[in-house]
Amino acid sequence: MNVYERLAPARRECLLRKEGWYIWGASVCRYQDKYYIFASGWEKQYKFQGWVKHSTIFKGVSDRPEGPFKILGEMEELKQQEWSSEVLHNPTVCKVGDTYYLFYVGTRYHVDGRTCVLPDDYEVYRYNQRIGVAVSENPIEGFRPVKENPILDISESGWDSTYVTNPSVWAEDGKIYMVYKALIQDRLPDIVMKLGLAEGEKVAGPYRRILDHPLLQYNIEDPFIWKEEGYYHLLAKDMTGELAGKPDEAVVLESSDMKKFAWREKRAAYSTEIEWEDGVEYYQNVERPQIYFEEGKPVCLYNAVRTKDDGSFNVARRFR
Repeated sequence: MNVYERLAPARRECLLRKEGWYIWGASVCRYQDKYYIFASGWEKQYKFQGWVKHSTIFKGVSDRPEGPFKILGEMEELKQQEWSSEVLHNPTVCKVGDTYYLFYVGTRYHVDGRTCVLPDDYEVYRYNQRIGVAVSENPIEGFRPVKENPILDISESGWDSTYVTNPSVWAEDGKIYMVYKALIQDRLPDIVMKLGLAEGEKVAGPYRRILDHPLLQYNIEDPFIWKEEGYYHLLAKDMTGELAGKPDEAVVLESSDMKKFAWREKRAAYSTEIEWEDGVEYYQNVERPQIYFEEGKPVCLYNAVRTKDDGSFNVARRFR
């Protein structure tokens, strides 16, 4: 799938922003004649890296999938469980049958035998990150975290025994896959992110690992998976530029079985520049890709964007 050539210019009014806040990863679903966005954000007083300790998730609504969206409020119901009682981040929503599933990252400050050796509370929050899900038949009325949360925990001694985050889920014909991010090395200058693969008997989990090793050899993060034209597609951020050519650009890889992916396009899916209706602008970060589909076809790409003056927003771009 050639994402780059299929994206229409973005409209300036289709930004999700909140005064005094950073806005980051966002995902959209449709219910009746409205579109609902779920987005993570945290107050700017905590600085950009403050997401680790202060992020929460907002819900918003619009008449169109690209927005503009009106923020309705925070999703406090996702903090009812102890594991996610303090921090919520990077939601992704999907509808399977008549049920909506909202996947998210949660964490809290909790010191145990594993985290007591960490150098500061920032890393304690980081290493307590897990993946959960909440369900709803009606997004207007809210979501219910499932009792099995977290639906994916860290492994005891494997490559992903640090933390697990940023899930993307695809369900079809009884097959339910989750691609997630974990960390191998978090010490500068060699931060190494890898993706893992898990499957669930139900969309609401719990999930078990299919592979005992990373899904790919590349240093990539922010996965989004879907199936189109008979192939599974994986859209992700290339941390080092090994594939895309420049660090932090995005790539699309393809697979026939969800286990072996190949890079066929040989070009970046998108870069850190955004084409607007009135011109092109370059940004510090363009991350967290999420796609909204209707009848199996991609409608909008959503990205978290960090500006060079330390602002941020989430932007929707229509597919042609």
